[in-house]
Amino acid sequence: MTVEAEEMAARFNERAGGEYIIKVFPGETLVKTMEALDAVRSGSVEMGTLAWGIYAGIEPRFGAMEIPFLFNNVEANAYAQESLAELYNDIFEQDLSQKVLTTWAIGMLETISKKPIKTLDDWHGILLGSTSPTVSAVTEYLGGAAVTVPWTDVYSSLEKGVVDASILSPHFFIMGKLTDVTSNVTYSGISAATYGTTINLDVWNAMPKRIQDILLEEMQRTGQTMNEAHIDLFEKDKTELAGLGMEIYIVPGTERDKWKEALI
Repeated sequence: MTVEAEEMAARFNERAGGEYIIKVFPGETLVKTMEALDAVRSGSVEMGTLAWGIYAGIEPRFGAMEIPFLFNNVEANAYAQESLAELYNDIFEQDLSQKVLTTWAIGMLETISKKPIKTLDDWHGILLGSTSPTVSAVTEYLGGAAVTVPWTDVYSSLEKGVVDASILSPHFFIMGKLTDVTSNVTYSGISAATYGTTINLDVWNAMPKRIQDILLEEMQRTGQTMNEAHIDLFEKDKTELAGLGMEIYIVPGTERDKWKEALI
């Protein structure tokens, strides 16, 4: 995401001709993750790219993005992004003083664990490090228990045995090296996730129309590129995880239906 943001900024800066300049700060170099939503709202930073689902404790409507089994695959999640951006723009503009510039699917959220999770019964006794209120609720309905763990602390929590499992993007399993401290990945399409980029509404409204148009065009191009990238990564990540020695289990439809029923 940082690479794509930097490339977007370079395109925008060239087209804006110095009238506006975007500078990209990766990770938590400006503000901590859980402070980032409010930082854009207040204008202490002008733009932010965030996983909105983790802020469902602040804005419950963000939890809808992670409704379990809402999508059957990453392609469906990517297809829905344009509509999601329009729906969530109303929330951001009315209640959070921000405008949505683009959204994209980061694939599906899957389960990584120290011991196999193959059936509904296997969830009993699992303590899961959860990054969002929705994931916590899903875990508890399936029979496990959840504690809040920011995604930046998932590795250390698994390594120290504080938690047994987590639900995240399989690509993060690789990037975050969670494969060093676990041995099992369960693919069930349990949930989906969306990232989005917003801009402080006062900053947006102060921009000339020409600059607004350039920013929207470049951000939406980035969103489309990221959708395509995560569709492409889905099978590649599965292969790479297997190559790293992870036991991969794909939950069959009949068992997946049991998990769905437990969540109704």
